[in-house]
Amino acid sequence: MQIKKKKGLDKNKVSRNVFIFAMIIVPVLHFLVFYLYVNFNSIIMGFQYPIKGEEVLSLRNFKWFFSEFGETALDPSKANSNNIVYAVINTLKTFGINLIMFPIGFLTAYFIYKKVPGWWLYRVLFFLPMIIPAFVFTYAYQTMLMNGSPIVKFLTEFNQWGYEPSILSEVEHANNAVLFFVVWQTIPGNLLLWSGSLSRVPDSVVESAKLDGVNWVQEAVHIIIPVIWPTFAMQFLFLFIGMFGSSGPVLLLTSGECGTQTLSNWLYQQILMAGGNEKSVAFNRVSAVGLLMTAVTLPICLGIRAIQGKFFKDVEY
Repeated sequence: MQIKKKKGLDKNKVSRNVFIFAMIIVPVLHFLVFYLYVNFNSIIMGFQYPIKGEEVLSLRNFKWFFSEFGETALDPSKANSNNIVYAVINTLKTFGINLIMFPIGFLTAYFIYKKVPGWWLYRVLFFLPMIIPAFVFTYAYQTMLMNGSPIVKFLTEFNQWGYEPSILSEVEHANNAVLFFVVWQTIPGNLLLWSGSLSRVPDSVVESAKLDGVNWVQEAVHIIIPVIWPTFAMQFLFLFIGMFGSSGPVLLLTSGECGTQTLSNWLYQQILMAGGNEKSVAFNRVSAVGLLMTAVTLPICLGIRAIQGKFFKDVEY
């Protein structure tokens, strides 16, 4: 009887190991191939340069970036709407808007959480940009800015332009229109995530604060933010992680033309123009730019993460 029991245990152990192996083999292979290999290959490509069909180790890609960026920065007359300097500047502008709108997004969710008059209507309106597909939203925005539209007529009279411009097709207006769309789109922020975090705040804590005479501002600063601090800190950190990926709807609205180019859209266009030609230098240059983006972003994010840990301790509730 003891021998049979031992064999049964061994059989169960083998079955358990086979089951575990079958469950993890696909995600492990996915990680090795589509993450580890792809990222490692991208890093190597940044230090390679194609010469006569062979990839040679070189720093030419980095030299090209600093040369291109430096020449245009020193001589703005060499800049054009698709220049990488324009792309970096517009990316930082978009990131700046996202940074400004971050607390506004939190306040929007907080006021809805407090059920201000008309809060249900605000919740529906602010959820729409997240529910409606991006291409539908941008198409509606393009329609609003078409020649002859009420908005264009109003802007023409208000600014006394003397003619009705094609807002998204002229350098003087296109970038401002794109940035305004970014503001409009980011007003609610991550409303769904904020709402979920705020709904978990214990009612007893809020009611106790009310009995102590705490107003809305004091409640938000001294109670709400400390309680949801892990979510707040994570969202703020993600904002900086995607600093150089801030592009807004540039691809859908203008395709980067008319001075609206951003860095992520510029990277996409470099690969698109390469046309799948593996010998093109575009892949190497894009990899080098990505490494430079990481070199700038990584220490900033590590510094922010270290500072965030000193504000509030984790709250259990």
